[in-house]
Amino acid sequence: MEASPSGHKWTDIESCNKAWAAAPTSSGVYKWFVQGDLPEDFNWPPALTPIRKGDLIYIGRAKFLRTRAKHHRLPSSQSTLRRALASLIGLQAEWRGNSAHPALIREHELQLSSWMTSNLAMSFAVVPPSVVETTEKTLRTTLKPPLNRDGLTPEQRHTSATAAEMQKKALGARGSRKDRPLTEVIENRSLAHALPATSKTNTIDERLALTKRLYEQRWTRAQIAAQVGVHVSTVGDYIAKLRYLGAIDPGGSRIRRPEPIEEDTAKPD
Repeated sequence: MEASPSGHKWTDIESCNKAWAAAPTSSGVYKWFVQGDLPEDFNWPPALTPIRKGDLIYIGRAKFLRTRAKHHRLPSSQSTLRRALASLIGLQAEWRGNSAHPALIREHELQLSSWMTSNLAMSFAVVPPSVVETTEKTLRTTLKPPLNRDGLTPEQRHTSATAAEMQKKALGARGSRKDRPLTEVIENRSLAHALPATSKTNTIDERLALTKRLYEQRWTRAQIAAQVGVHVSTVGDYIAKLRYLGAIDPGGSRIRRPEPIEEDTAKPD
């Protein structure tokens, strides 16, 4: 344990899985660090202070540390840290249910969780509920972690701008599917212009378009997965998304109807 100037004792910096496993249900503050390598395509301009191994990147607070300080396991719609990382790595977000924030598509959620588990570390300190908010604010103001969206440094402003851009480009819409045409749902491409079913696709809008076409041609979910180049479970997500948008007729295929996407009812962070 390391004591801070404020008197709070911090746990040793350990891999996020190990640190979270030791977290109590008490209130407190936590710090996230880089302990591995950043992705090669990490969007961090040379003019900004470099993020190096061992650097502090994020500070948060929790009413219950055990519940909240598990950003490597939370849906991205419930984690400011995950959304910041996802935007800087260049992952694809999508709106689900009535969430105030977009989540990632399933394959990118898994990709981000895997990278965080392998490359990030955490430390926490138990802090009484009466002072946990002021303690976090003091730490964030003093240490200025680059992935906190406080606007205090060029690094924080870059993180905020990149995350805002990801949210702007998130697939789907928060409003009713009847409120806007499909051509507005997927940027720069309408689902009506499906690609030929002869080539693998690389972008989300192309995958959705091809899934729509093959679904309407009564292909099985496994066949669609093989053609689109994704896991079968991801095809289920795509079909559910298309149904939600009203782009396909639920009764127009022999494909077994997937479970609907669960709405995120958690309070925004």
